[in-house]
Amino acid sequence: MTSQELYYEFHLLFNKNASYQNIDVSKGNFVHLYNRELLRWLSDYILRNNSTQKIHDVQGLLTVNEKLELSNRNDRYDSFELPEQFFEFVDCISEVEKGGCKIKIINYIEKPKDALINLDTFAPSFNFEEGLCNISKEKVLVYVGDFKINATYLSYYQKPTKIDLAGYEKIDGSLSSNINSDLDERFQGEVLDRVVLEVMRQFENGNGHKLSQDRIINK
Repeated sequence: MTSQELYYEFHLLFNKNASYQNIDVSKGNFVHLYNRELLRWLSDYILRNNSTQKIHDVQGLLTVNEKLELSNRNDRYDSFELPEQFFEFVDCISEVEKGGCKIKIINYIEKPKDALINLDTFAPSFNFEEGLCNISKEKVLVYVGDFKINATYLSYYQKPTKIDLAGYEKIDGSLSSNINSDLDERFQGEVLDRVVLEVMRQFENGNGHKLSQDRIINK
């Protein structure tokens, strides 16, 4: 669906569920809500389906082995620029070298609660072909071990295209334009259902809220 079609479909769903007449949500508010729920939907979808075959349905958002740009080096880690469209980590591989021998290692991402303590219990190892990485302040940090890091590659889910609608002025004073979603139409519908649910919440209509929630649960 185009963004205009999404906007029209939203009003059909909203008015039907809430039993209201002539309720109009502004274009700017709709765009804001849709783009916010879009990222929430993707996060939930990846979490629910990461270990199932359904994850292949969003492979169009998967970037594989993108070479990262080196930003800085110190005694603890090499710092690389995080891609602008990064959304969810998949894996990280580095090409490393030791004594003239070159191999690839897998960098396991450390959990936030383990930051600063993992290196005491898990040291990056050339022999075991294992490393450790972290994401902080728009950087990918790859910890150094008994080797030199020559290059690092990141696989990740990227952010979907955010929609927009022509006909309103943005906060920064610029004029909006029509930008369509790059998601499969069935996923656009799932995101739209979430937007309807959120607006129902705002209107505090219990019956409409339940109808919209049922539609999301049954997807």
